[in-house]
Amino acid sequence: MSESEVCSKYNADCKQDIEDIIEEEIESLKSYDCDDYSEDDGMDYINLQLSQGLPVIRW
Repeated sequence: MSESEVCSKYNADCKQDIEDIIEEEIESLKSYDCDDYSEDDGMDYINLQLSQGLPVIRW
């Protein structure tokens, strides 16, 4: 993106500011040690959606 596009889209003074912020965020995520939330947590999401009147898409 051009300098003006970046400044307009991200409300920044200059493109370098946004690049620095993105690089800092990437570095912090690389060192982030979190719990694995991909495991089944026991929640019955299908019945939860049905009880709230939401559509259920089954695979």
